[in-house]
Amino acid sequence: MSFKQAYALLVGVGSYKHEAQLNIPISVADAQGVANVLRDPQYCGYPAEQVTLLHDAGATTTGILAALDQLASRTDAESTVFVFYCGHGDYGDDGQYYLTTHDTRVANRRVVPGSGISHGVLLGRLRAIPAQRLLLVFNSCHSGEISPSLGPGEPSFGNPLPDTTATALLGTGEGRIIITACREGQVSYIGRGQLSIFTQALVEGLQGKDTVSHNGYISAFDLYTHVYYAVTEAVTKQLGRVQQPELTIIKGIGPFAVSLFRGATSLGAFEDQAPLPEEVGAREVSPQQSQRLFQQIIKTGGGAYIGGSVHTGGGDFVGRDKITLAGERGVAIGGSVKGSTIITGDRNVVGVRQAATLQEFVSLLAELRRLVPQSGLDADTAQIVEADVRVAQEQVAKPQPSRAIILSKLKGVAEMLTTAAGAAEAAQKLVPLAHKAAEWAGQLFR
Repeated sequence: MSFKQAYALLVGVGSYKHEAQLNIPISVADAQGVANVLRDPQYCGYPAEQVTLLHDAGATTTGILAALDQLASRTDAESTVFVFYCGHGDYGDDGQYYLTTHDTRVANRRVVPGSGISHGVLLGRLRAIPAQRLLLVFNSCHSGEISPSLGPGEPSFGNPLPDTTATALLGTGEGRIIITACREGQVSYIGRGQLSIFTQALVEGLQGKDTVSHNGYISAFDLYTHVYYAVTEAVTKQLGRVQQPELTIIKGIGPFAVSLFRGATSLGAFEDQAPLPEEVGAREVSPQQSQRLFQQIIKTGGGAYIGGSVHTGGGDFVGRDKITLAGERGVAIGGSVKGSTIITGDRNVVGVRQAATLQEFVSLLAELRRLVPQSGLDADTAQIVEADVRVAQEQVAKPQPSRAIILSKLKGVAEMLTTAAGAAEAAQKLVPLAHKAAEWAGQLFR
């Protein structure tokens, strides 16, 4: 029987046109393995013409975005959509998280902005997909220690999908569920099989291993539960390491049917199931958090700097050797900012008022970040606040800080802390600090 309302996009970025050192051939095998089981009428029953597989030269930025646009045009609210990405994910110099593509470029171990799929672009494309059952599966941080391409002892490239990005992805529509191969701070081990350890577990789960039939369907929660146990046990036994897949969901959301159960020929209404086992560690976020982060990323273009340029040149800058402050039109203004005020003749010029204020600003960010663990905030909120302040700190320290990123992060922190302060009394003292940080950022960087 066919699972007629199901559509899938499988991406395996196995080779890189400009960065051969990042090649990871098993990504192609992984994407093909998932595509095969989804199309198999004896297992998942996805119509073959509704399953799109992109790999190597076909997995360019343009090609992947076009495939996402196709999903948006071919599906409706009743559709089930399965999106699988296997490749590298990492940050660009513009502060955005990128899923790399065949035509990605890398400089100083950072994705060159625009040469991949940024989280801002991804959010926009997923928002356009009307399906109310959308499973996103990411395997985007492979270990160089095990990789047959990178070789033993070479450092890994990339980071897992950040929690903040996963949270924002949930805000792209109803019924979004995200499974990542590992958690922040971990890597996804390739292993020694024909498929990576994570994808092998995913394929076996889709084949019905260690799952039950819900009137002929496989539940998204059952699939994740199998993958979690299979991956954690395999990595521990084979490698003596830790890798824990993670499920990210909106609080209160129930599972949905991902596929047919072993090619079922008799289907009934999909039956809900008991809650996930506590030990599998699903990460639940509130609808308010997901919408806030979604709107924040969309409004700022994903964190890209909007206009202007700042570069090193003549003049002293608070502990750095030199700086030139430039406006939106790139006009350079030199001058000392150490203990004095810069006078600029162009209203578009990026200006720093006083070195003392800048130093205080840097200290304020450090103090704000230091106090977050003591604030009594819930774990999800504390994690988001700490991450946003850290990004702002990193931007301030750069030779070319992005005003847009600094402001968007600190305004988001102030808004979140204001909302959370009612539930966490200790967090109330952070609210004025956050608002002050956002205000100073607007004064310091223009």
